[in-house]
Amino acid sequence: MVQAWLDGREHWQDYDARRRRIIRAASPAISTAFDEEFLSLLESGQAHRFTGYTAERLEREAGNGAQEIRTWLVMAAALGHAPARRLAYEALPEWLTGMGVAVIEPETALHG
Repeated sequence: MVQAWLDGREHWQDYDARRRRIIRAASPAISTAFDEEFLSLLESGQAHRFTGYTAERLEREAGNGAQEIRTWLVMAAALGHAPARRLAYEALPEWLTGMGVAVIEPETALHG
C-alpha cells in the first residue's frame, strides 16, 4: 500500500482512480456485534478487556475496523480507561466498516 502511494504521488489522479476501483471491489467486513460490545465496554471504562487479543483475533472479530480499534485502545489506555460517552455509531458498508464516535473527557480521566 505504501509503495502504491509512493509510486502514485506524482500522478495522484491515476492513483486515486486505482484506489477507488479497489475499494469498490472489496466487500465490507463489518461486525456490528463486536462494535457494539467494544463501544459498551469503552463507555464503562472496560476497553482494557480487549488488550489481550492477538492481532489475528482482533482482525477476525473486529473485521475491517481492527486497525481503528487499536488506536481507540491506545487512546483509552492513555486516559486511564476512564468511561467514555458514545455519541454515534453506524455501520457503513460503502466505507467497508462501522464508524463510531465517543468522547473521553481528559479532566475526568486524569482527575477522576
